[in-house]
Amino acid sequence: MAKQVTNAVLAEKIDNLTLMLSEHSRADLLFQEKITHLVEGNGSPGMKTRLVLLEESEASRKMYRKLVVGAAGTAVAALIVALFGKVM
Repeated sequence: MAKQVTNAVLAEKIDNLTLMLSEHSRADLLFQEKITHLVEGNGSPGMKTRLVLLEESEASRKMYRKLVVGAAGTAVAALIVALFGKVM
């Protein structure tokens, strides 16, 4: 025969589910705070700050590469002019 479910049993189960839900909500909030702390930094450089620094350093590397290539091209042109005489 099937077991009878009483109001007391249902109330106990609802209380257990409510408790589990509140524990999970608390864990989710803690996890969200940790993620926010990692991204924002909260007093120390976070991932966002580090990403900005990486982007800035990459932009400066590109500029230096262009300067080096330009200087090398100028040096090669000066060497050719020095070896073969004046440009027409």
